[in-house]
Amino acid sequence: MGTSVNKASPLTPSWSIPRAILGRSDIDINRQSQELWKAALSDRDGVLLNELAQPTIGQICMVANKKINPIDAVKEFDNIISRTGRASLVFDIAKRALVRSISNSTGSVGFASELFSEVVSYYASRDLPSFIGKHGRISSPIESIKLKRMLRENVKSYATSIKPRTDRKGWKDYVKKVTDRMVRGGIMK
Repeated sequence: MGTSVNKASPLTPSWSIPRAILGRSDIDINRQSQELWKAALSDRDGVLLNELAQPTIGQICMVANKKINPIDAVKEFDNIISRTGRASLVFDIAKRALVRSISNSTGSVGFASELFSEVVSYYASRDLPSFIGKHGRISSPIESIKLKRMLRENVKSYATSIKPRTDRKGWKDYVKKVTDRMVRGGIMK
């Protein structure tokens, strides 16, 4: 039987606000998402933005537009990733996003929205378990699941407010625009 471990967010200034507001019912979901993204994008010297914007993720987004089954999509994903010679959390997240977008026939828009929603879910999951039952916070694991679902839907609205482009520069620009909007906290078309 396997176990999973949630590694809490680092005790750095950039994570103090997200830790203070995550899971609080008196704080708007948009604000919670915004603060999670601000911290995540500044964490590790801003590496997350570069990981999301890399051309490899744009190539995976192109696969999402194909009319193939999830098994063939995973094979294409594995071929793309094997050429990089690297492994990363963002690649794992991209794989889940690809399978969902292929399964739901949502194409590149679905892939992009799933990619960003998986990222926010990951960052929220790092700290949410320690807030369950705390005064003014979520009171149960079910509420934690609901909160993550709300965060995911919030992020999907940002990701789908801009049509993703999958070429090298287009993907990078798309990721930058989406993350900028999420950090600002308002969707402006």
